[in-house]
Amino acid sequence: PLVDLTPILGSPDTVPKHVKLVAKMEYLNPAMSVKDRAPSQIISNAVEDGLVDRKGKILCYFNSEYDDSPISVAMACAMLGLKSVTIVSEKDVENPKVRTVQSFGSSLYVARNGEACDELAKKLILG
Repeated sequence: PLVDLTPILGSPDTVPKHVKLVAKMEYLNPAMSVKDRAPSQIISNAVEDGLVDRKGKILCYFNSEYDDSPISVAMACAMLGLKSVTIVSEKDVENPKVRTVQSFGSSLYVARNGEACDELAKKLILG
């Protein structure tokens, strides 16, 4: 059985019959147990409401000190056939989570030499 696309493992034979043991196998979750429902719903709603063009790109910052939102955004975009762009600072570029973001097809832009991530975002948006 699955819970939110994550496999569930039932009681092994070594557990007494009167005990019901269930384990959610988070390590098999495609986003590595990242909380992905909110970004997926937000992006899906934006597509349905016509706020996001399928030819456009979803932009997200990566900051290792905060949360896993870029992974969730990259996964949601991949599932919906959208392009995503992740901006990461030079100090965070070696974080393993950045590789996960890339594995979902997100283009990676690195803010180098002290450039602020928001300045790089402006350049990307404005051309």
